[in-house]
Order: sequence, then C-alpha cells, then structure tokens
Amino acid sequence: GRDIGFQVLGRFKLPTRLEYSVGVFNGEGMNKPEIDTNGVKDFAGRLEWKPFKWLSVAGNASLKMFDKANHSDVESSTALALGGDVVLTAAGLSLWLGGAWFQNWEPDTSDVPGWWAMGLASYDWRIPGTKKLVLQPVLGAEVLVPTTSGSFGDQRVLAFTPGVNLLVGRSMKVLVQGRFVDPGSTSDADKSQGLVVQWGVSL
Repeated sequence: GRDIGFQVLGRFKLPTRLEYSVGVFNGEGMNKPEIDTNGVKDFAGRLEWKPFKWLSVAGNASLKMFDKANHSDVESSTALALGGDVVLTAAGLSLWLGGAWFQNWEPDTSDVPGWWAMGLASYDWRIPGTKKLVLQPVLGAEVLVPTTSGSFGDQRVLAFTPGVNLLVGRSMKVLVQGRFVDPGSTSDADKSQGLVVQWGVSL
C-alpha cells in the first residue's frame, strides 16, 4: 500500500536527460483516509539529471504538514527534509551516495533537526560457464545524527549492511543481507544484528 495522493512524473528532452516527479499526498500513512480538518497536505518532489550513462545526480525535498487539532502528539505544524544522491556505474561496479537534512521529522518531539548519510556499493560478477547467473556482493553503511536531543536521543546511529545477491536473468533475485546497528549508546545491549533472506520475481 501507499499513502493516498497524486503524483506527476516525466522527462525533459534536453541534450542530457532530466527527469522530474512532483506529488501531493494526504500524509496519514499507507491506505489511510484524510483526517485533517484544515485540509493540509504533504508535498514531495525530485529532480534527477543524467549527463552521462555512468553518472546520475539528483535532489529531492519533502514538506510534511500537520493539523495539530487532530494530532495531539504533534509539537510542530510542519516537518521538512532536503536531500540528494549521486550514482556512479562502470564495468559492473555501482556506487550510490546519498544524504539528507531534516527538521522536525519526528513530530512528537520539539523541533528536532539532524542529518543522515548513506553509501552503497555493489559489483556484478557473472558466474563463469553460465549465461544468466550473476553474483552481486553488496556493502552499505549509513549514519543518522540528530543535532539536538529528542526521540532519537542526542547520539548518532551507525548501521552496516553487507550482503550478496544472486541474479537469475532479469526476472529473479535471491538476496542475503546482514545488518549491524550501533545506536551510539554505552550499552552493548542496545546494539543489534540480524540476517535477512529474500526472494523476488519480476513479471
């Protein structure tokens, strides 16, 4: 399910490809009707520029608006996030770098700003002797840093996600991924790790 709303997307035919998407949404969450009596909506947009086949640069923004009369846990009437990402691809190697700055994205706290950054690298290795099998090792790392105390606390959170994917042609994928999270607290009990196995088919 998705948040109920309306989205427009398209592409400008310039010397280099420029893609855009703009949306207006209720902001109540997946498959939930609007309850804000003042009619406030959420706005989101993204602009992506591809000057070369191996390079993509994008920026995005999101403005979330709350009706405080119907959300007793909300301290602020708005939440803002600004972000961007860069994708580099060459000879089977793919590198994604992204980040965002947010203000009050946890509305039940008092105006908490912070920033988030993530990097993800993968490599496609075609298994010798096969035509459709590709082994794809993946390594990701991310950090979340609130700049003031709130529901996040005032400590940074680090996460690492090593994994490996098995691609069967263009229609099937098997994913094995580990996740290690360090919330930055002094207690080892707050740290977590896990293993996820997924299987997907594209029709």
